[in-house]
Amino acid sequence: MEPEAGKSRLSEKAPGSNDTATISSVAIPSSIPRETQVFRKHMGFFSTLVAGFSINNSLLVAAATMIIPLTFGPMITAIDILIVAVVYKCIGLSLAELVSAYPTVGGQYHWTSLLAPDSLRRGMSFVCGFLSWVSWIALAAASYGAISMCANALAFNSNLDFVPREWYAFLFYQAVNTLSLVANMLAHSHLRKLYSIGLFVSLAGSTAITVTSLALQKQKQISQLVWELSFQIPGWPVGMEVLISLAGPVATGSNIAAIVFTPVVMFLLPIGSIASAHIASMMTWSLGQDHALLFSHRLSSIHPKLNTPVWALIQNWCLMFIIGVLYFASSIAFNNIVGIAAILQQLTISCPVVLVLYQKRFEGALPSKRPFKLSRAIGWVCNLVTVGFTAVTSVTFLFPATTTASPQSMNSAIVVLFGVLLLAIVNWFGYAKKHHDSPVIVQVHD
Repeated sequence: MEPEAGKSRLSEKAPGSNDTATISSVAIPSSIPRETQVFRKHMGFFSTLVAGFSINNSLLVAAATMIIPLTFGPMITAIDILIVAVVYKCIGLSLAELVSAYPTVGGQYHWTSLLAPDSLRRGMSFVCGFLSWVSWIALAAASYGAISMCANALAFNSNLDFVPREWYAFLFYQAVNTLSLVANMLAHSHLRKLYSIGLFVSLAGSTAITVTSLALQKQKQISQLVWELSFQIPGWPVGMEVLISLAGPVATGSNIAAIVFTPVVMFLLPIGSIASAHIASMMTWSLGQDHALLFSHRLSSIHPKLNTPVWALIQNWCLMFIIGVLYFASSIAFNNIVGIAAILQQLTISCPVVLVLYQKRFEGALPSKRPFKLSRAIGWVCNLVTVGFTAVTSVTFLFPATTTASPQSMNSAIVVLFGVLLLAIVNWFGYAKKHHDSPVIVQVHD
């Protein structure tokens, strides 16, 4: 039966009932949705699309991180681009199926709870939700830090005698942190306009940067060099170099071009930062709804006039401030924190996908009436690629760049990852094990 106009497809019975709640055509135990929270809807299809683009900022991130595979040579870079294009299409299609079947605020956190076996539901959903929350905090922090790097680059291109100071980066970081708080708290309903502007500036800017970079290059390389030249890093075979390089500027040869284009990047980064802070606050709010974090009674509240999770935004601002202090004290510590964001994102994305595969993609996992469906063969391929890519990269992203690593070049992300897992364990046994409930289902009204 189709849902009534203006209501979610998610429905529920009263708490304590032995009946079941229905989500699409899947029967879910009524113990999962205890109550229904309501958000006023501010975004349509296009606004959601541009918000997602602003969060990922794919073109900008691709240009900013290209330096990592370029250190291994053009052949490795070309292979990386092809691998990432194929793999992330599979990941995107896997997520599209899940969000089509279960359109909830908590994303993979909620999907894991809905799909996990009863005996594992609380534990699996908590781990997935906690790691997803930390990953979004780290992603937002990475975006904040990138702005100070662009500012230093702009100053250096304008004045070669410029010497960057640590406190410059700290001030830029905290300024964007505060901007993200204010924008999400006071201008929430207008963010879709900002995201739309960001989309068009990103497309126009990336096109201009690419064309200018190619036009100003006086020396062109032959095709054979691109596909055959690689720079061997001592100790690693070519295959491992490709995997390590996946963890990560096109030169124009002109300071004027760099000075012109860097402000474009600096304009786009705060938009992505605001969007990342928005998602991080929604994850905090979702965990607060389910009593998974300390002060959940505050974190789960929605301001009636602003229609935003104010306390969740404030808590995240405080956490970001602390990370910014680490940035001021040690850039290595900061880089290690933001470096695990990709690992944690991949792990949480794979959690519900693994459960879909565990149920062999039957209707119990993916309702047949969902709006977006992949064929059985393509669905299996996309899901397996998603899980396989996570399994491989979660290990290789922790490897150092060379087998002869020194204390200065060692990849310390494993230490940070251990710290996050330890924090999750302490939070579970200290608070969540007693108070955590299965996720609340959220309705979004027009």
